[in-house]
Amino acid sequence: MINLRNVQPKEKTIKAKDLPVLISQLKAFGKKIVFTYGTFDLIHSGHALYLIKAKSHGDILIVGIASNKSKREMRGKGFPLIDQKNRAELLNHFDFVDYTIFIDERNLIKPLKKIKPDVFYTLAVDWRSHLRKPEEQKYIEKYGGRIIKTPMTKPFVS
Repeated sequence: MINLRNVQPKEKTIKAKDLPVLISQLKAFGKKIVFTYGTFDLIHSGHALYLIKAKSHGDILIVGIASNKSKREMRGKGFPLIDQKNRAELLNHFDFVDYTIFIDERNLIKPLKKIKPDVFYTLAVDWRSHLRKPEEQKYIEKYGGRIIKTPMTKPFVS
């Protein structure tokens, strides 16, 4: 029988202030960093497949999680359905997720400048709906990073 008190996720949630040191260490070891972003409210198999595909494009997967504040601003009262801490903790159980970070901004330019990912893995629909901004793409392309705009993964539950 499994002792559930011992089933804890690794602490993978990092603070923005700790990003520069982490990123510099990862880059020093030649690690290819993939960054993606989402709310991950009511996580389902489509989310898992999306994150597995994201991870396949590099060595380290950093998942930006829309904070409670940003999700509330975007969708209104009652959102997110699941608190940011619980969403991060669930993602931290996945072996293919290396780090999670809470993001308050809807425009990702600040986190992108701190992380400077080799690959920015996003949903193509986020660009068509203007959720992702042209300045984010320009920034990544400026330093030679790559953007992968992927179709949504079934099931389309979100």
